[in-house]
Amino acid sequence: MRLLPADRNRPRRRPDTEYDQARLRVVIVCLLLLNTAWVAAQNPAIGARIWGINLFSACFSVILFTRISRLPGASPRRRVIGAIHDNVTLTAWLYTCGPLGALALFIYPFVTVGNGFRYGVRYLAWSGFLGALGIGVLVAAAPGWAEYGPIGAGVLISHIVVTVYTGVLLRRLYQTQAQLATLATRDVLTGLPNRRFFMDRLARMVVAPERRELACLYLDIDGFKAVNDCYGHKSGDELLHQVGAAVLGCIRTSDVLARVGGDEFTVILDGSANPDVGQAISDHARAVADRIITAIEGIRSVDGHPVDISVSIGIAVVTTGGVEMPVLPDELLKAADDAMYVAKRSGRGHSHFADRTPAPFMHSAAVVEGASVAPDGVEIAMGQIATRMAAHGAVMTG
Repeated sequence: MRLLPADRNRPRRRPDTEYDQARLRVVIVCLLLLNTAWVAAQNPAIGARIWGINLFSACFSVILFTRISRLPGASPRRRVIGAIHDNVTLTAWLYTCGPLGALALFIYPFVTVGNGFRYGVRYLAWSGFLGALGIGVLVAAAPGWAEYGPIGAGVLISHIVVTVYTGVLLRRLYQTQAQLATLATRDVLTGLPNRRFFMDRLARMVVAPERRELACLYLDIDGFKAVNDCYGHKSGDELLHQVGAAVLGCIRTSDVLARVGGDEFTVILDGSANPDVGQAISDHARAVADRIITAIEGIRSVDGHPVDISVSIGIAVVTTGGVEMPVLPDELLKAADDAMYVAKRSGRGHSHFADRTPAPFMHSAAVVEGASVAPDGVEIAMGQIATRMAAHGAVMTG
């Protein structure tokens, strides 16, 4: 979806977690100023020292926040420096305040858990270690905390338990997220990438600035319905597994294979992924299509049942990068899909390249004023698709 001019000027929500953490740090330091004022009123003898610590922390937090605002993006060094500041200045402040500043003890686990959820388990462990070290210094060495040793030990144990338990929860959360991401982008039946993953990868490759040649192959299994009807869905599912494995054996690891639905598969061949291919992308695509046809026709049985199958393949080839009107992923996939139907009408086990003209896109015999009339009489505007495909020089069938 393209943004309207007014939308382009709207500020977008910053996805930078460092920015969020830095902003929260400024808020906490400002709230700590109120606590500092209260502690200084209760014990004026330490007022100058705790005000100095708090004001230093406030200046540091504002400077870091400004730095992140001007230079957004992940910076491990800033994250580590921020975690060191949070724990060291808090420890120094509590060391000076004694039990009067006990309210600020909550900052230790708060900062640790925040670093963990924003930056990951490694930063959780680092921040948790610094926090535990700070609490240990208070319990073991701070004069004001000496008589509160058991309470300090309890706070230390609680901090360690919270850190470890949060780490366990984070790991489970990341595992669940990875599983959900896999389910969202993988075909459950075959384990291959699904249509969503395929279209996302194709879109990234099409809009990439570097010049490259791409070939999109659209595969439809000939004879699959007969297998499904005669032997049942279980055998049909097993056949899809075998087809996926057969196609994978015909392409490179840099190519992309996906099942887009039913008995249809798609392949992206990247001409720039392997410079040693030594042939034009169209010749390479034809060679791959021939290998796929031979491999699938070599499948003779499924679950002990004899089968007779083949595959029809449509091929669309484009050159991307530096093109004024880049082809859209849907257009490229549709060109390959329509070429596949042309191949299927030629009989089993054929491949066909998409034409330059819009006519093969719609399987029509007539093109009238930029609209193609499909066999069922539905008129579909083809002007934009024709212009885009012509700009890329889609390969003529031969």
